This record gives sequence, C-alpha cells and structure tokens, in this order.
Amino acid sequence: MICPIKEDKKDDLELQRTETPLDRRVLRWHSCCLTCDKDVVQYLMKYFILVSLMVFFSIELHLSDKCESDQLYTGLLSMCIGIAIPSPKLK
Repeated sequence: MICPIKEDKKDDLELQRTETPLDRRVLRWHSCCLTCDKDVVQYLMKYFILVSLMVFFSIELHLSDKCESDQLYTGLLSMCIGIAIPSPKLK
C-alpha cells in the first residue's frame, strides 16, 4: 500500500504566499499585558546587546594602560562594528 506523502506547510511556497493575517498571529508573543512581534523583539535585543558590547569595549580601550589589552579590545570592537555595519553588496 502506498501512502501519500504529507507536505510540510513550511516547505510549500504557495501556502507561504497566501498567508492570511490569522496565520501571522503565530509569529507574535503574548503576555498578560502586551503583544509583541517576535522578529522585532529579537532584532532590537540583538542590536541592544551589540551596542552595549561596543560601549563596554570602547570604555575598556580608553581605560586600559597595557598594549596587550589594547589589542584585545581593538579586535573585539572592530568585530562588533563589522557585525553592525555589513559590507555593501553589488547588484
């Protein structure tokens, strides 16, 4: 007996294009007093953490007296800046 293969809803591109506002409700986080979009909260938290790391590395770079720690914090700060400002792409 051959059973039909069940297609996953995530893999079906036609279903993704015809998504209704009720389906969008799944992408929201609900709390007792507010409702937030999951993607926006994740985006804001990632950049808040990234900016706080950049501030911390800048302060430590300013306060350090040793060359070894200057190199460490300079490398970490430039990595965070590279993550925050992506490289341009040619079209």
